[in-house]
Amino acid sequence: MIYYFDSVYVIGGLALLFLILLAFLKFMKRKSNMYLLCFSVMYIYLCVVLDLTQFPIYASEGMKAAMGGQNVWREMNLIPLKTIVTDFSMESVLNIIMTIPLGFGLSFLMRCS
Repeated sequence: MIYYFDSVYVIGGLALLFLILLAFLKFMKRKSNMYLLCFSVMYIYLCVVLDLTQFPIYASEGMKAAMGGQNVWREMNLIPLKTIVTDFSMESVLNIIMTIPLGFGLSFLMRCS
């Protein structure tokens, strides 16, 4: 079974979580409307990053065989920025650009010094 980000279950679950978090922040934490707007933008940004980096999810052994037996652990790079020095590619640049909004957006949601 393959799970796509645009399936009803994933989008419905994220939308429900979003509404619960907004209600909690508005009524329990008494956050301003501007804070809720910044929170909403960051939530959408994180959903897009999740879609680009984690989906589709293959949930059966048959799919693993159909993909050519990819091994997730063998392909994983645990040394940060290792491939940027040896193999500079557009994927590396896009990964860095993808994290820039997170750095700016967190300062709107959390107090930083």
